[in-house]
Amino acid sequence: MDKNTGARVSTELTNAPAALHEVEGGARRVLVLVAIPILAAIYCGIALVAQPEADAFVLLWILICALLLAVPLVLERRLDPFSPAFFFVFLRVQWVGKPCLETLFGSYSNRYLENLTQLETFELLRGALVIVALGLFGYWVGYYGGVSRLLPEVRLGLPERFHRRRLATLIVLLTCAVAFVYGLFIVQAGGFRAMWNVMGERREVYAGVKVVGWVLDIASLPLILLVVLRGDRRPRWLVPACAALVLALAATGDRSRALVPALIVIIFWHYSIRRIRPILLMGLAFAIVVLAVAIRDLRGTSFGGREVDFTVIEESVTAPTLVVERFVLGRGTVDIIGVLLHLMPERLPFQHGATYIRALVMPIPRALWPDKPLVDESGLVGRAFFGPDYYGLPVGTEGVLYMNFHLPGVLLGMIFLGALHRRIYESLRARLHSPAHVILYACALYFLSAFTGIGLFNLATIVVPVWLALRFAGARGARADSHDAAGSRTAPAPVLDIPN
Repeated sequence: MDKNTGARVSTELTNAPAALHEVEGGARRVLVLVAIPILAAIYCGIALVAQPEADAFVLLWILICALLLAVPLVLERRLDPFSPAFFFVFLRVQWVGKPCLETLFGSYSNRYLENLTQLETFELLRGALVIVALGLFGYWVGYYGGVSRLLPEVRLGLPERFHRRRLATLIVLLTCAVAFVYGLFIVQAGGFRAMWNVMGERREVYAGVKVVGWVLDIASLPLILLVVLRGDRRPRWLVPACAALVLALAATGDRSRALVPALIVIIFWHYSIRRIRPILLMGLAFAIVVLAVAIRDLRGTSFGGREVDFTVIEESVTAPTLVVERFVLGRGTVDIIGVLLHLMPERLPFQHGATYIRALVMPIPRALWPDKPLVDESGLVGRAFFGPDYYGLPVGTEGVLYMNFHLPGVLLGMIFLGALHRRIYESLRARLHSPAHVILYACALYFLSAFTGIGLFNLATIVVPVWLALRFAGARGARADSHDAAGSRTAPAPVLDIPN
């Protein structure tokens, strides 16, 4: 074999995985395009029989939303489960899943508007679905339409490597901060055992420590940094440590506070340690769903000062199909957007961007400004509907954009969000070799999906401290292979096949 032949064979072998991925992506696209009309016809037939009073336009808009949710399956050569687009789709599947399933089984109703007629209920559902579909369309235009090129490149100035002593110091400081804040929660509840019994009244009980609660959202960060410090390529200890942390945080009664630290660890593992196989990802996703439903059930047993009843979680473990169904049906965002349409503009006027501007004053405590305006958009909707003592009804990004700028705002705002997500993701793809970039992305992903006033504030609350911490631990001026940089003893993180 001559040199040219050998080089050609070597090149063909090198390109074989990419060619295989192209074949798999093409087969997936064909399967999706064939399955969509078949499933649509079956769905419409069953839904019209099960709930004949359903507006035909409601079914049409449900199908349009479903088609828009399938866009990544057609356009991506290889799916990345932790891209902003995939995460965005996961959340919207929950939104659309409730009216889709309930219409399919002939049981749709808006639990917030039970006094309305069926015709009025479906009219509001149709309006809500139009807003969601418009948001999905705008997001994909921004994400896939090249709009991201109009945005400046994301340059974060994060270190390529960490200084060992500074990284060890940061781990100690973060661990102390997490322990201190968790201790404040225990004190507020009256003991660790009492934390489980006050899950139903968590907002009132922990109101005094709400301002520092964000520290628990990144409670797994010391564990990740310890992996980097030790240079572990197979940190098996990380799994039980993360599980114990999640169970401890579940006692706060806040589902996101328990699940976000686990999500951060999973994302870091996927990008910096080893790509997680699809079957394992499905198992992890189901475990997260089970935990979310279990926390919700435990909260329901502890209202009114009652002792929490742990037996209610048996169903969450023994009936997987029912758990997934309850998880989807428990997400009433589309129903709440219907409530928003019912309120506007008579009981809740258009805000014209005021909710985003008011987010700037959120850091000011009410102790210093007792008359500070209500910042949380969900609080505006909840109090306009239920009264001044209600906490809130979350209407999602599309609902907040509609509340401020009507339908044009939904379209333009979601185009911008899609372009921003694409730009951030492209920045990550170019820096997968840098643990600092992966860590910051892992901490931010959950909060990136909410383009609302309160959502942007929550994002800044997480991103800014983590960015400062990573900058502090950086090996200033150290080369990637220098001996004073943590991780220099390990091989570079594997380069993953990320969709273009």
